Amino acid sequence: MSISISTPNATVHPGDPIPIHFVMTNTTDHAIMVGRVPSDSSAEFHYQLQVSEASGRSVPETDYHHRIAGGWSGSRLQFDLKPGEKLEEDTEFTKQFDLSAPGTYTIQARRWVEGEVKYSEWSNKLTIVVAP
Repeated sequence: MSISISTPNATVHPGDPIPIHFVMTNTTDHAIMVGRVPSDSSAEFHYQLQVSEASGRSVPETDYHHRIAGGWSGSRLQFDLKPGEKLEEDTEFTKQFDLSAPGTYTIQARRWVEGEVKYSEWSNKLTIVVAP
């Protein structure tokens, strides 16, 4: 499994929304069972994120992030992701992390893969600059 993350706006201002696009690709030679909530814009329920400032310090999490950390208790879809297939999902990043201070931030993501009973490898590093 591979994960890639991207954003259309790598430079933002404090308070701007930061949309993050996730692409999980099945790089194995077999189908893998994947679970998800029934919305393409709720990736925050599936991905574990590492977020740090340029100094390496962790970024404060929002109350919303703490509320969802226990997982999703609503409807879930499960399906097989075949070799070579991709699952694309999105989230609005600032719902989970406080990037209100100007600076440079690095984000990585990984996903729990039900069919493999393990996490994927960490994604590429995405750099976000919050300009003053």
